[in-house]
This record gives sequence, structure tokens and C-alpha cells, in this order.
Amino acid sequence: MTKIGVIVECEDAGYAAYTPAVSDAYGQGPTPAAAIQHLCELLPELIAEEPKGLWELLDQRDLISVQAHIIDFDLGKKPRFKEQRLSSISDIAHALGVSRQTVWNWTQRYDDFPIPLAQTSAGPFWSLEEVKRWKAARRKPQKAG
Repeated sequence: MTKIGVIVECEDAGYAAYTPAVSDAYGQGPTPAAAIQHLCELLPELIAEEPKGLWELLDQRDLISVQAHIIDFDLGKKPRFKEQRLSSISDIAHALGVSRQTVWNWTQRYDDFPIPLAQTSAGPFWSLEEVKRWKAARRKPQKAG
């Protein structure tokens, strides 16, 4: 069994999942899970097209963890590392003005709720900005009255 790292990016158009271990391996979808699933469907064919020896290289990997970071980049300026703030259920509830139970319900009820960026003994942690975008996209238009 081989383990490869997957990076998921959130963009206006949806999500993109890719792995640096295989050239041109990109999956896309409306949710992180859909983008990863798309990538998984593409991997067997992409790996078959790779140069001989890729399986041997992948088989020797002992992947322990994966980290992804954001870099603010503007032409003509020095790129800057942008730290992602991890938010707990309590942080999200406070920021969105809802109860912790409501946030927990969202994580269980909606398949498109953002996936946690980290799992710890204290619980899961998400990108607050990504959760805010998710909630804004779910808002129903107000009826004119």
C-alpha cells in the first residue's frame, strides 16, 4: 500500500485536489470530498502513463504527514507566507453567532460542509474563512414582502 499526499485548494469556482507525487494529477469538484474523489478516479490512468519506475518510487515512500500553506504572491513584490487560523467548533459558533450544537449539526448533516484542516485530541479544526464562505453560499434569498 502506498500513501500519497493530497492538497485541496478552495477557489471561487469550487475545489481542486492534487498530489505532487504524480504529474498533472488534479481533481475538481464542488466540495473537498468531491474533488478528492475525482482525483482518486483519475490516479490509476495517470500513474499508468508515468515513466517506468513510478510504482517503485511510490512504494518506497513512508509518508507521515502533509501540510499545505498559502502564499500571498503579487508580481514585483516579495511573496509572503499567510498563516491559516485554525478554528474550533466554539470559534466558528462565536464568529457566526450560532450555538456550538448548530455548528456540530452542520458538520454531520451537510456533505458539503468544509473538511477539517486538522484533527486533534481537542477535536477538529477548520478554516474559519472557508466555513464563512460555505455558510454565505447556503443562505436562501429573502422573499420580497
